Amino acid sequence: MNKNTVLIVVGLMLAAFNIGVVGTVATGAVDGAVDSMFQTYTKDEICEDEDCTELSEDWLTSTSERDYYAWNLTNLDAILADFNVDAVYDQVGPVTYEISTERTLINHDAEAGTITYSEINTYDWKDGVSSTTPITALNILYEPQRVGAVSLAVNSAYASLIESVTVENGTNNVSEDAMIAFGAENPVNGGYEQAGLNMGGIWGMANPVVNLSLEQSQNILFGPLAITGDAAVLFLYGEVSGHTVSINPMTMAPDANGIQLEWNDSTVAMLYGIDENAAAALRFFVGQTMFNGMVPTSLAQMFGATKYVSHTVDQWLFGWRDPLMAQLEGDVMDLSMGWQSLETNKTYFGSPNVSTGNGTTYTVCTGENPSCDTGETLLQDGSPNLFWRTPEMEVATFGEIGVESLAGTSGGFITGSGDLLNLGDYAVVSPERQDDGEYLGLPVEVWTASVAPGERSIQAKLTNQQSLVDIFPGAVPIYFAADVELKVQPDARIIISGESTSYFYLDTRFMSEQATSPPTESDLQPVFKIETGGGADQDTVDQMQSGIIDNQKQLTYWTNFDTDASSFFIDQITLVIYLAAIGTLIFGLVGMVRDEENAESLELGTVADTALDDNVEN
Repeated sequence: MNKNTVLIVVGLMLAAFNIGVVGTVATGAVDGAVDSMFQTYTKDEICEDEDCTELSEDWLTSTSERDYYAWNLTNLDAILADFNVDAVYDQVGPVTYEISTERTLINHDAEAGTITYSEINTYDWKDGVSSTTPITALNILYEPQRVGAVSLAVNSAYASLIESVTVENGTNNVSEDAMIAFGAENPVNGGYEQAGLNMGGIWGMANPVVNLSLEQSQNILFGPLAITGDAAVLFLYGEVSGHTVSINPMTMAPDANGIQLEWNDSTVAMLYGIDENAAAALRFFVGQTMFNGMVPTSLAQMFGATKYVSHTVDQWLFGWRDPLMAQLEGDVMDLSMGWQSLETNKTYFGSPNVSTGNGTTYTVCTGENPSCDTGETLLQDGSPNLFWRTPEMEVATFGEIGVESLAGTSGGFITGSGDLLNLGDYAVVSPERQDDGEYLGLPVEVWTASVAPGERSIQAKLTNQQSLVDIFPGAVPIYFAADVELKVQPDARIIISGESTSYFYLDTRFMSEQATSPPTESDLQPVFKIETGGGADQDTVDQMQSGIIDNQKQLTYWTNFDTDASSFFIDQITLVIYLAAIGTLIFGLVGMVRDEENAESLELGTVADTALDDNVEN
């Protein structure tokens, strides 16, 4: 083999080595490099140094935008005049807010691989429809207040009975006489009291009069199922739902593992040890006289509370003051009390700078410990569960509001296996992969998640009393729905774009109807919608394209020259090898051409010499 052939073979071998060996090693190392780059991504985004003593300014404070839509009830007067009139709503929006988020590092545990921090938001109107636009809608506090106030109303009625049997300079047992007057004739003055089961004698016009013993009345008012206490809600639950809560059939006490009995005169008679006529009178007294009569009137007269209310968008979202809530908190005149909101702003809107608290605390996985996936939320406010889906809530609602864990919900990555998304604390869902797509020219996986309208009641989230009110039919008949789309870079598994639309629906049916079945689409009226979205910019996408996608192309991975000493300047070395291969090939090919030319010249010369010799001989 001559030297030119050797040069060509060497050049081809260098090129093949570059493609088959160096290229394979270089591109094959991309996955490992990407894994390494994003392994501690969450910590790297927060911390400026290894021990996290210096924090990123971009993490400490950040901004985003969110669009809100509300539905305004336009025919309230017609509804109040006739509850059979259909409600008419107009959509208002978008109302765009800029959200400024402040974060504070609480703890970094490198060994456990966690970071704990707090986060609080401040909302400022930015664009769109004015945030001072008034919106008339359901007062979400009203029905829970009406339910909770029944026991207070019964106590007020009993107080009036005390007055009715009080004799100046008398020696009678006022408490006993008042209890007798509740379930029978007034033992002091005769006749039937309006605040008793005989309703001033009205009950006896169409039914037998009620004539309970002292012990029976005492049991109703102050016994284990006292309607002057929490059991008033149990009683109302039966009236509205048509059945008891789950109860132990032996003890008749509430029990999550028990059975539900039909709520009727016979059941009430059994529970209170009275006859069915008295049971019917008691049901009318609690359900009609108190719940539908005295309570709404008192709420309106004393606190201005009504079923529907008008607030501006700012007030609905970030703060309005409810006088009854202020009273329950301690002082209706104290302007720092009674504040409510649908979102959590740093302070209540319109308040004298009343704080909503210290924000939300998160414990997330940093990737320093392989026991969890980078970015996952492990705890929120110290709990692994949604704040309204806890073991305590499950017990308080007799198992109807089950525990729901938020541990393991995504913090910016989709691993492709066992992923969970926390949709604003309203629901935890699993995303599903769809057909692949692209984002600003970058190939991506597309993942979606959804919650269908009517599937997710959020009453317990809005009331959060850890009591029967949280599952009381129609107390706050609001349902959550959502559509989410995420675009994920397949190698890094990082979410580079996301869009979310959240819907809030009102179940427009009567309480008794809501107790019997879930709502259908025709039963639901949208009342709020929230749109959010965001994604990486073009420069970031270009960097990912170059650093991840292009670096996996075996023939051209080196053309972006993005390597340094940490990767042994592999791009630059690849170029040198290619140049050497090309140079060697060129030298070998040129040499072969020259050898052929020399050979042809030599052959021509030999022919010429032979011809000359022949001529001479002739």
